[in-house]
Amino acid sequence: MPTARFAAALLAAALLFFPSLASNPLLAQDAAPEPSDAPPAATLGEPPSPAEAAAGLTTGPADDPAAPVEPLAVRSEAEDDRVEATARFLAGQFLLRDGDPEAALEEFLAARERDPDSAEVLRSVVAVAFELGRNDLGSEVAAELSDRIPNDWQLARTLARLKLGAGDAAGAQAYLKRAALSPDLPTVGPETAEVLRGFAVLSAGLQQIEDAAEAYARLLPLMSGAEGGLDFRTRTALLSDERTAPLTAARILSGVGRHAEAAEAFRLALSLESGSPGSVLGTPEEPAARVQLATVLTAAGQPAEALEELDRLLEGAAGTPADPAPAVAAAALVIQRALRDLDRESEIVGRLASLRDRFPENAGLAVNLAAARADAGDLEVAEEELTAWVEKEPAVWLALAGVRRLRSDATGWLEALARAQALSQSDTDAETIRAARNKEFRDAVLDAVPAVDPTPVDEDDGGIARAKEMTRAQLAAVAKRADEVEAGLRSALARDRAQRFDVYLTLISVLSDLDANDRAAAVADEALEDEGLDDAELGERRTEFLTVRAALHQQAGNADAAVAALRAAEALAPNNPFFAYQAAIARLVDGDRPAAEQELERTLTLADQLPNAGGDLGKQARQLLSSLLVQRGEVERGEALLVRQLQLTPDDPGTLNDLGYLWADRGVNLPRAERMIRIAVAAEPENAAYLDSLGWVLLKRGKAKEAQAPLEKAARLQVEQGQGGDGTIWSHLGDLWAALGDTQQARDAWGAALQRANTAEVKDEAMIRSLKRKLGRE
Repeated sequence: MPTARFAAALLAAALLFFPSLASNPLLAQDAAPEPSDAPPAATLGEPPSPAEAAAGLTTGPADDPAAPVEPLAVRSEAEDDRVEATARFLAGQFLLRDGDPEAALEEFLAARERDPDSAEVLRSVVAVAFELGRNDLGSEVAAELSDRIPNDWQLARTLARLKLGAGDAAGAQAYLKRAALSPDLPTVGPETAEVLRGFAVLSAGLQQIEDAAEAYARLLPLMSGAEGGLDFRTRTALLSDERTAPLTAARILSGVGRHAEAAEAFRLALSLESGSPGSVLGTPEEPAARVQLATVLTAAGQPAEALEELDRLLEGAAGTPADPAPAVAAAALVIQRALRDLDRESEIVGRLASLRDRFPENAGLAVNLAAARADAGDLEVAEEELTAWVEKEPAVWLALAGVRRLRSDATGWLEALARAQALSQSDTDAETIRAARNKEFRDAVLDAVPAVDPTPVDEDDGGIARAKEMTRAQLAAVAKRADEVEAGLRSALARDRAQRFDVYLTLISVLSDLDANDRAAAVADEALEDEGLDDAELGERRTEFLTVRAALHQQAGNADAAVAALRAAEALAPNNPFFAYQAAIARLVDGDRPAAEQELERTLTLADQLPNAGGDLGKQARQLLSSLLVQRGEVERGEALLVRQLQLTPDDPGTLNDLGYLWADRGVNLPRAERMIRIAVAAEPENAAYLDSLGWVLLKRGKAKEAQAPLEKAARLQVEQGQGGDGTIWSHLGDLWAALGDTQQARDAWGAALQRANTAEVKDEAMIRSLKRKLGRE
């Protein structure tokens, strides 16, 4: 009896020379030789090559051996790949039936290499790989299979479980998203609830808020019972889990602007029986939930319904188990928006004043009433009311600053804002920005208030004088008054020595932004002479300032001094690859590529000693060094760096694209290169570089028509996004048109590529020569 491998070889040969068999898998299987009483496998020797096997095929005992025929039309490389893949696939099936799964897997993998788009081939690889315990391979190919048949939600769910088991939450979320969005996912049922719940929880945990909102929007009908069909136990589990409860869903949906669905979720939380899973009735959450419901109703274009909801809240506010003050203050804001939407602005002040009479101790409500008065033009009364509040509620200082700005009270504004800043109130930066953008008011402050506050250092109680100087310096920076900036910040620096290094950094940054680089460098040198930089209580910040000084040296075009500063920083933190990497950038900007490569080599030596081989910094260094090596012809070394990075981050789109493009450019590993680039494009579908890589590998594989869409989109995106580029995309587009037989469009694209290549910041001379040859200009 012949061995399964030998029979598989015969079958492969038949398919190669009689491709019509490959078009019909059933016919091809019937054509496989029947078992016979041939000599044992040991006497048959090595399996023949396909050509040798075909030469021995006959249809009868007296017939001449079969010989290959000359085809009427030459098959393309892609067609040859498909024929070979079919042969290998059927050979694998034969081996599998013969009880040799390991040999079958080899054939299936060979088929996959030739035809990575065949779902049947990928299914076979997955099944046999898991059967043999090769789970990594099974997972990898299952991922490819899911890319081919994305609507298979059960496969996507399985992959999500595998990813989660491996600790890859982001990968699991991606597959749960695929399962959740599949049109084949049932509308209701425990499995649907499981998929959507996992998608929601993982997305929220990973801060993929848009995805989380989509998941909650799909969960909501299941929790409300609108779709029906969800058993009591599953529905109760969803409602009682804080991560999937209606209130959580409502807040996520509201956060991304899905107001109508958010309103449904809030209503569900407020309609469930008190004490039941998912209900907020009678809980501390109820007042805020009602205000939030009113907010989304207003945003959804239902202001009247929002006011009705707020009336219910305010009528029962005194009886809620939570402090109603925050909800009442928030309700005042919603009331204003709703009344404006109803063209009833004239009612705002009266309604808020009435509400203030009911809740006279509510500071937030007082602030909102003052803001309403200010909007109505009654600034004097607004200031009086807020001034009366500041003694008992200092948080009102910020609102008072806003009113004083509207009254053009420059000194009063700065006083109020400084007091708010001294209290570390939030949003003070926003008020400063509003003042800075108003040139008339900004100049009034600068003219009315000196750069250095006259309050003595030892009398600056609470840091108010320091806050005035810091704020005034910000306005002076916008007005490009460098001398006033420096004077104010130096005074602020002297008032709080514990915070002086933050002030130094602010001063360096402002002077640098004002193109006063020499003065910025002098400040950095002054800070470096301060022994406090080495004080542990102050943060041991010398390395930080050495890095800043290096950047200033680089701005001044002194790469040697920049590298010297970075070396000094590295001496204080010898195991940190950051400084070597920054030195590499300094050398590269200076045009010294050999020195940059040496620094990158040092970076990687240090990075490889750290967890995850240096993480993102190590990845950036490998990718940059790889690019430099490839550009000067050391392709194998450049490739090795990308292969190493792919081992560290197998799902990183940038690495997948870079290595895939390198292989495509060399014309090697093309099927795998295509798979890798497709993963990158799926992760970033609007990335012009990735789309160019996809078009290029398809063109290299003889799939010119399929390459057209990604290459044209890449060129369009490059133009729309204002990316100059070096002409690579347009060069590839020209090659595409040449392959499609459109000579004029090819020449137009090559011409555009040459124009970009000649004006690129870093010229690719090899590309320029190639384009000139194509255009006949050499």
